[in-house]
Amino acid sequence: MLKNEKSNTKKLTDTFKVLTSNINKGGTGKTAFLYNFAYYLSEKGFKVLVIDTDDSKNLTNLYEDKFEDNFEEIKTENTVMALFNSDLEKVVEPLKLTENIDLIAGDKKLENFKKILVSKINREKILVSWLSDNYDELLENYDYILIDSENSQDDIVVNTLLASDLVIGVAESSDNSVYAINDLQQFISQLDKAFNVDIQYKIIGNKIDTREKSSKDLISALEEVEGIKENYLGYIPKKTAFQSSNTIYEAPRKSNNLDTIIHINKLFKSIKEILDKA
Repeated sequence: MLKNEKSNTKKLTDTFKVLTSNINKGGTGKTAFLYNFAYYLSEKGFKVLVIDTDDSKNLTNLYEDKFEDNFEEIKTENTVMALFNSDLEKVVEPLKLTENIDLIAGDKKLENFKKILVSKINREKILVSWLSDNYDELLENYDYILIDSENSQDDIVVNTLLASDLVIGVAESSDNSVYAINDLQQFISQLDKAFNVDIQYKIIGNKIDTREKSSKDLISALEEVEGIKENYLGYIPKKTAFQSSNTIYEAPRKSNNLDTIIHINKLFKSIKEILDKA
C-alpha cells in the first residue's frame, strides 16, 4: 500500500512513466545522473517519485545532505524495506522533499533482506506488483518514477528493470566501460526471454573529457560499435557539479559552465521524450 502527503499543485500528465538508472559497474555516476534528472523534471513542474533501491544509499545520502530536517524522524515506512518486505506489513510513506519531489529512501537492511528474498515466490516482480496495486494513487500523484538501482544483477535489480518503461545505462570513460555496456545489454536480453518482456534501454556517457584518450575511446565505441551505437543518446561532460549535493542547475553560474548546462539540457530533453513515448 501507499500513503501520500498531498501536494498543493496538480501533476501535469495523465499517466506516469518509470525510469531506472543501472549498470553493473561502480563509480559511473548513475546516481548523480538520476539526482540531476529528477531536479530537471521537477523544475519543469512535473511530479517525481524517486526510489533508492541501492543498499549503499548514495542517492538518499545526497538528499539527506540537502534536506536534513526531512530525515530527522525517518521510519521504515519511508524506505524501500516497506515496499519489498511484505512481512513488515507497512504502508509505504514517501518523504516529501520539495513541492515536486518525493523520495522512498534507501535502507542498508535491504542487503540482508536479499538473502530472504531468494525464497520468495515471484520475487522478481515485487515492484511490478506494488506499482500495479498502487496504480491509482501513483497516477494521481506522480508524472515520473525514477529508480536508482545497485551496480549488480541481483533480484532487486531485476525488479527495477522489469518495472521500467526505460532503463538508462550510464558508462564512464574507463577500460571496462564497453564490457559493462555489453553486460547490461546481455542481461536485459536474458530478462526479455525469461519473462517475455521487451525492456527498452538507452546508453549515455558520463565524465567525458573529449581531450582525454579514454573519453575519446569510449565515445568512439558508443558512436560506432554495432549493437551499442543504436542505443547511444549522448554524454555528460566531466567538469560538472555532478558529485555535489547541489545539482548542476543549483551550482554557482559561471560563464564556462553555461555551455555544459545547455548540453545536459539537450540530453535530458532527449531522455524525457523517449521515456514519454515508451
